[in-house]
Amino acid sequence: MLEERDLNILRKSIQMLNAFSTKIESVNSGREFISIHNRNLATIQKVAIERNSEYLKKKLNEYPKLNAQEIDDYIRTNKKEVSFLIFVFTNFWYFIVDRLIRMVKTKGSTPEMIKAKILKIEKVNTEILNVIENPYLEEVYKTI
Repeated sequence: MLEERDLNILRKSIQMLNAFSTKIESVNSGREFISIHNRNLATIQKVAIERNSEYLKKKLNEYPKLNAQEIDDYIRTNKKEVSFLIFVFTNFWYFIVDRLIRMVKTKGSTPEMIKAKILKIEKVNTEILNVIENPYLEEVYKTI
């Protein structure tokens, strides 16, 4: 049985991750983001089982797969951090080399793809949080 404390942690964690796309300083690293996200998924799974909610179980499957390297790249991109390569390659070649390195680190994900995944997580988080806080909304969302 989930306690109110667990639900409060879930609420705050979801709100923090939902703010991440605009406030990247709310998370220190990709590893921290993934850890919080995985804890949220486990708690949502418990709520779904406890309430016997097919809707929440279905929503869990809508989360995109994301890894720590992608989040780290997103943070770096949004902080506009420049690697040491900028000092070595100061023109077009820097851009090419930087993109190649980023593509290898993120296993082929572009910054646009990563942002789309983060926005999808925000959308699903918001819908799930609404249903967890107001269980009657589950019926409303089912009809949409």
